[in-house]
Amino acid sequence: MAIDYEDFVLRILPDGTDKFRITADSTEGEEQGALGREVVEALESEARTGLGSSASRPIRELDLAAEATIVSPQIGERLFETFFQGAIRQLFATSRTAAQARERGVRVKIRIDPREPRLAGISGLPWETLQDPETGRFLSLDRLNPVVRYLEVSEPNRPVPFRPPLRILVVIANAEATTPLDLDAERKALKNAWRSDNVEISFLERPTLDTLRQHLLSSPQHVFHFMGHGGFDDARGAGHLLFETSSGAPQTVRDEALATVLRGEGRPRLVVLNACQTGRTSDQPGRHPFAGVAPALVRAGVPAVVAMRRGISDPAAIVFSKSLYERLAAGDPVDAAVAEGRIAMHNGDPDSLEWATPMLFMRLPDGHLFAAQKESPAAGTTESSFEVGDIESHEEVLLFGELNQGLGAGRRASVPETLRTQVKAGDIKSGKGVYIGGRINRS
Repeated sequence: MAIDYEDFVLRILPDGTDKFRITADSTEGEEQGALGREVVEALESEARTGLGSSASRPIRELDLAAEATIVSPQIGERLFETFFQGAIRQLFATSRTAAQARERGVRVKIRIDPREPRLAGISGLPWETLQDPETGRFLSLDRLNPVVRYLEVSEPNRPVPFRPPLRILVVIANAEATTPLDLDAERKALKNAWRSDNVEISFLERPTLDTLRQHLLSSPQHVFHFMGHGGFDDARGAGHLLFETSSGAPQTVRDEALATVLRGEGRPRLVVLNACQTGRTSDQPGRHPFAGVAPALVRAGVPAVVAMRRGISDPAAIVFSKSLYERLAAGDPVDAAVAEGRIAMHNGDPDSLEWATPMLFMRLPDGHLFAAQKESPAAGTTESSFEVGDIESHEEVLLFGELNQGLGAGRRASVPETLRTQVKAGDIKSGKGVYIGGRINRS
């Protein structure tokens, strides 16, 4: 079932003293709060030291000493209690209740200025583990409350229409002298998830940056999916993927090098990095708060990137990919599809917290990868342009389908409404902006 969201935006900024300013904004209003720097630093320290293996199976990790993902649910509770205090917590509760009445979910957008190095530690917090202590629910495990890292970048984000088939490029890399991965099973799972004439999957094995670039130039792709190894250099505060040379030797591809290849017109709408540490950012003071593979790609203009914080096991990676693409095929926005992928991981191994490993970075306002398709009017109907307020029931206009009313200032309609009145031959004038038959979505 498709779902629409309203946003609950959490902005965090240093205020120039020893505090951080927090602003929460939703359709139900705006609230503000403040946190002392010592409170935030204690939470950052707890997140760094409260790490341990979250997987009950071997993971995709080059450096087993780095095998770590947040495992303590208490960290998620403290995250919530720290940043959702007082009036902000009440606004969040009110927003969820109001959205539920409108049959919508609430998307939690963590909005951090990527130009502010003092936010490095905050950007590295495990926001995916946010847990409401009153209900005991992890927000990221709830389809109605996905958590996304929303980046504001200068690259324009122009919605593009979808013209089938959906083209997915799967890049497979498992260089010699690295940990063997069960990539064949993941490859089969992807093919099974996309049994459709409207989907075209191509596989690129033993990739180099040159072969990837040439493939993208000759055949632009909607989705770029990487299966292999990734890593993060703490000294440099940057991430990388491991490609292969023509001889099968490892080739380190740094985040900015990959961003250069994927930048510009024809770039994929979605990048999925099923590789360890590709979602990790530096949590060291003074480092760029959004250095790393996934943030580099978003800054290069990719609308949405799904990546992994730390090590992930082969079974979890396979289950996550399969569910993610099945839900995208069903029409879900990318954040809802990621939530379903997490739930599938949890169902496969309830004792593990691997579901918190995927991270979603995006700059899409509504999570939809493609521009909405306009429906063709039914035979014998009349269609013309209109403005908000042009169509009123006393104009004797017959509207079939859904009309989203009450829009303005970027707000979405609260509920779908249908207006039905009588119409006679000759009553319809194009200047009135009449649409007879089909669906009208004014947004």
